[in-house]
Amino acid sequence: MSNSNSGNNNIITNIPAKERALVLQGGGSLGAYEVGAYKALYEWLSEKDKKEGRKKNPTFDIIAGTSIRAMNAAVLTCYVIENGTYEGSAERLMIFGIICQRINSRC
Repeated sequence: MSNSNSGNNNIITNIPAKERALVLQGGGSLGAYEVGAYKALYEWLSEKDKKEGRKKNPTFDIIAGTSIRAMNAAVLTCYVIENGTYEGSAERLMIFGIICQRINSRC
């Protein structure tokens, strides 16, 4: 984003017309549900983007979470950076959840 030089430095230009955010709430017991909901949402948005000719746009522009879901947000973000796509990210999130469960069961 850049500031306009038309005399008012508080005006921001180049604002995207539309962005998507994925915000994940905290709470350990929702993990399995969240992975399934995320996978369904990703698949639906991918198909919608394909039909609308938005294949090159990212599925989500912003990913955020609180508590353990901040870790899920980090897992998703790292996956997309490493692979250049969201495809397969739900499976990575599922693997992360399984690892967390195994660690918790040993404590």
